[in-house]
Amino acid sequence: MKLKLLVLGLFFLPFSNGSAQVLKEQWTKIHGSDKSETLNSLVELWDGQVIGVGSASTKEDAAEADGVIWILNSSSSDLKRKMVQFAAPGSDTFTDALQLKDGSVLILGNVKVKSGMYRCRLLMLNERNWTIIQDTIYDGLTMIYGEKMLLTRKGEIAIAGRVQGGPGNIGMYRISANLESIQEKAVIQSGQYHDLTGLHELANGDFILCGNAQKVGKGRTDGNYLISTISSDLTLKDLGYAESREINSINYAHSSYDGGLVIIGDTYISRSVRDPWILEIDRRGQRTNRLQLETKPFDRGLGIVKSYDEKYFCLSNYLNEYEAFIFDQRDQKKDAKEFIPANGGDFTVSRMLIAQNDAVWLGGNWMENARSKSQVIISNITSESAARGSTKSLTTLRISKAPSLVDANQDGLLEPDERAYVSFSLSNEGPEDFFDGHLQVNAVNLVEGVDFYDRCPLSFIESGGDREITIPIAGSNLLGSGVSDFTVSVLNQSDRSVLDLDFSIESIGDDKIEATTPPPAMVKIRWRAPFGAGQYVSRNRTGSETLELEVLPDKELRKEHFTIYVDGVPISDSKSPFAFEDISTLNDFAYKLVFNLELEEKQSGEPYEVYVQVMSDGKPYRSEVGTIFYQARRPNLHLLAIGPEFDLNYNGNDVRDFVGMFKDQANNGYFGQVFIDSLITKEATSKTAIQKQFERLYKRFMQPAGTQKIYENDMLIVFVSSHGKMINESFRILPSDYDETAAWSTSIDYKGDILYFLNLIQCSKVVFIDACHSGAAKSKDLVISPEISDALNLLAEQSPGISTITSSSKDELSYEDERWKNGVFTEALLEALLGEPVALQDEQIIWPNEDRDIDGLLTIGELFRFLEKRVPDLMSRRFDGQKSQTPFMPRKELNDKIVLYKIPSSE
Repeated sequence: MKLKLLVLGLFFLPFSNGSAQVLKEQWTKIHGSDKSETLNSLVELWDGQVIGVGSASTKEDAAEADGVIWILNSSSSDLKRKMVQFAAPGSDTFTDALQLKDGSVLILGNVKVKSGMYRCRLLMLNERNWTIIQDTIYDGLTMIYGEKMLLTRKGEIAIAGRVQGGPGNIGMYRISANLESIQEKAVIQSGQYHDLTGLHELANGDFILCGNAQKVGKGRTDGNYLISTISSDLTLKDLGYAESREINSINYAHSSYDGGLVIIGDTYISRSVRDPWILEIDRRGQRTNRLQLETKPFDRGLGIVKSYDEKYFCLSNYLNEYEAFIFDQRDQKKDAKEFIPANGGDFTVSRMLIAQNDAVWLGGNWMENARSKSQVIISNITSESAARGSTKSLTTLRISKAPSLVDANQDGLLEPDERAYVSFSLSNEGPEDFFDGHLQVNAVNLVEGVDFYDRCPLSFIESGGDREITIPIAGSNLLGSGVSDFTVSVLNQSDRSVLDLDFSIESIGDDKIEATTPPPAMVKIRWRAPFGAGQYVSRNRTGSETLELEVLPDKELRKEHFTIYVDGVPISDSKSPFAFEDISTLNDFAYKLVFNLELEEKQSGEPYEVYVQVMSDGKPYRSEVGTIFYQARRPNLHLLAIGPEFDLNYNGNDVRDFVGMFKDQANNGYFGQVFIDSLITKEATSKTAIQKQFERLYKRFMQPAGTQKIYENDMLIVFVSSHGKMINESFRILPSDYDETAAWSTSIDYKGDILYFLNLIQCSKVVFIDACHSGAAKSKDLVISPEISDALNLLAEQSPGISTITSSSKDELSYEDERWKNGVFTEALLEALLGEPVALQDEQIIWPNEDRDIDGLLTIGELFRFLEKRVPDLMSRRFDGQKSQTPFMPRKELNDKIVLYKIPSSE
């Protein structure tokens, strides 16, 4: 069978950060066809190959088709191609593909069992020789036609497709890595969907489905597109039907490198007149601004990918002319290049992707007219710019999880004919994102029969982010016994090494079966955590340390055979109880031991030495010694202060003065380090910059380790001094780029953009909000509604893990004054942090720390009781009792034990 209906465009597009690129057509190839073939998806593999999946009809019966895989070698301009065809009962079609962590390739297909009815099918293939490892047909939702597939962060496979039982219904599967069904569900049964354009996973594990609504008239769709949210357990959360006066359609959706979803579509204005647009959804599911493309009339947006420098590579058509162009939000459309002859016909995009070598692949289908046979178009467009963007030197990569072998048997050993992968995690502790790098893997010594990838892509690790890295490893049927050692270099775009690490894997061949004499009696003891990567671990956290090891003896053992030693002294089970688990198999004995040590900081600073001894046949076997340096950890203080200089006189001063009070809190006997982020300037207080900062706080909490990691015993303070506004019953903070003509999309949702991340961070959290300044408001459109204080107080009560103090109570406004050059609330707050006594108008003397304890620790409860007296007192002095302002804090959150600040000694 020959390759017929396939469009593959290879665009060598560097996306450099330098001058504008100029697109140049290198060549275009058009091939005829004598039967119908369809490309549905393109996927680049780790070794640089690109595969296309689809279907090919037979000459005899156009309604019958076979699933087809095209394998393309991207190293040559003629695109050498090889076709692998798989037959199955009935008619097949392949709709999507992905590569699993062990390197194998998974193909999503469908088997036609009778007219209009399909069963979902998954093929697992060996990517080296394209033989079938596993072929599974799912009988659960027998009438689902699987269309889109992705590999989730949990390592599961998510599939979405049409349920034939009802027009417009969508079903989903969750499937494990070994292709066992976990869950299946018809998630949308309202008959809304006409087609399914995209399947995407959000950062919280929810899924996004997008497509177009059911047709209700000839050549039309009923208004618009659908963007639906599905929870990780396949429950519909939001159908997301988009309604407007125009008719909108989604033509293509692309999951971008940063975890977001980029969509291109068009608006049907009148007959044959369309207006293209771009819509982006971030990794949290928030929709950013919809961008209108300034293109020719009658234009349609057909395809899009997002580059690392935040530009979009787009494909569109004007009547019968097709062009590729780069779109930048700042510069608008540029560098357009027509690359398909204007000879009539219709072209649809199946998949676009940015490859490892900076190429942009484009796959789709072309038909010259309704009666002609399909044609193949392959186009190569390059850029005259030879410069490549490079990973900035400010990226700092660290190993956050040591390498380990993940295999099907879960024993950490590679066996004959077993596929596995080495897993470890990297964190980026630098202030710049790391992108478009790769791994170079070299074997120092290699056991016979071990196969591995010597080069693996490493596309993107954002600043403050953490990412699992996998290297496929496989054992042949001739696998020998022994240990293979590897070195891994993490290389940036310039092929410069930015990090090196080593790992080893142990393989077990078949020679032990042929042994004529039994092996000597022995017990193998292996640390799993935290000593798996070496015999040293440093802890500066809490005094509780959990250790785990695996024991592989040649005979049965019991719990009493184990003894834990700390500094050479045996620890009794009553002092340090441990869990003993028998994980033996039919052929081998194996045990897992997990125990917890309670450590105290040694005055001498010497480390603890820990090992485990096992008695078998009267002989002692000892594990390697693990060394723990432990220092009692003081809580760190993390402070984020936001004061966009927008329509207020003194909120920038509020931030500067408030932050200044905390600079001396580092290493003061209570707090350890202090990390301060001040957002004041126009650039730093834009909507995007503020949203990113809260996401970075969450990443600092989630990262396994790092200088700025937020631990559970840390203190996080957020101080906001800004205008607030109620928009559609939602409290919004106004950033520096606020536009009152687009108030919703240019303001910050306090609940969705701020509380969302704060609720995910597990530590002591205090939020100060002075976001209702009205005394200096200049714009009539920004007059503060009394509803703001109600909304803030309600949100504070709904966030029990956050101690929130707002500057005013119900039906009150907040004020600032030129004599202090601060808001009244901030002025009182600064007085409290000074720790000095204050005389009120009624001559009452109040102290910030009521008990005036020797250590000077100021708790959140003490602070609030000071503020609720001092703020009204300042207001009374300023306005002669004509205006009121009283701070608010939910009483149930009042906790005198939360230490916020240490008042400096007056000595």
